[in-house]
Amino acid sequence: MDISFIIPTIGRIGEVDQVLQSILENTPETYSYEVLIIDQNGDDRLDDTIAGYKKDMVVSHYKVSFRGVSRARNYGTQLSKGEFLNYPDDDSRLLDGAVKQAIDFLTTTDYSLVSGRSVDGEGKSTMTKFSAMPPGDLQLNKLEYQVIEYSFFAKRSLMLAYPFDETLGPGCFHGCYEGFDLIYRMMENSEKLFYMPDIKFYHPQSVIDHASSKTVLRSFTYRCGFAKGCIKHRLYFRVIKRLLLVAAYLPYCIFFNRRKTRFYLAEVLGIFAGIVVK
Repeated sequence: MDISFIIPTIGRIGEVDQVLQSILENTPETYSYEVLIIDQNGDDRLDDTIAGYKKDMVVSHYKVSFRGVSRARNYGTQLSKGEFLNYPDDDSRLLDGAVKQAIDFLTTTDYSLVSGRSVDGEGKSTMTKFSAMPPGDLQLNKLEYQVIEYSFFAKRSLMLAYPFDETLGPGCFHGCYEGFDLIYRMMENSEKLFYMPDIKFYHPQSVIDHASSKTVLRSFTYRCGFAKGCIKHRLYFRVIKRLLLVAAYLPYCIFFNRRKTRFYLAEVLGIFAGIVVK
């Protein structure tokens, strides 16, 4: 088996259909591949959607009782059979050429991981401000702008050696930074990791309403993960810098933009909670 696509999912149906269709349409027939759906829904909402693809691809549907995207990715890694792994978000899609570019690169070089770029329908970066730098080795000072969890292909052997930290990421108290933590640990051991911005994945833009309770909660949990990840790797200046920036901006919000006040207050509280809560 050449490739395993590992898709943790919860709460979505139509988006899962779209990512499966994108895998089917954009994976060249020259590669053998499998899809592993790690289903955390606790019901049968995805049964019909997945059944519809079984005639066209090797797809395995695992219904699990646990929650947490990092644990689901590790679970899928252990079950996978492919030489190379990719971890699509359940609302992302593979774009034309991405699979071939990534696998060709990994099979013709001594690199163990290649990261691409996440874009929307207009080609603009999504989820993070991806670097405009040309292709090259991943750089620690640019890491947050060169990789996100669904934007890389990696050798299975590498992912077995470096599992995701299951205390980080969506579904956990510390709700993000699992990708940064993963790649940082690899870089500490001088693994060969490459950034190729021409490899593109689709992900919709995050529409942020700073005043909504959902967005405020997300701000809190994400900064919990950010703080824990930074403390874990002794990146103290990164935490202090973000805390000071937000603390300096809060008075402006209080007096001139109250809709954003709760959002940035949640950031501050999240950073402190991420440091304190193990």
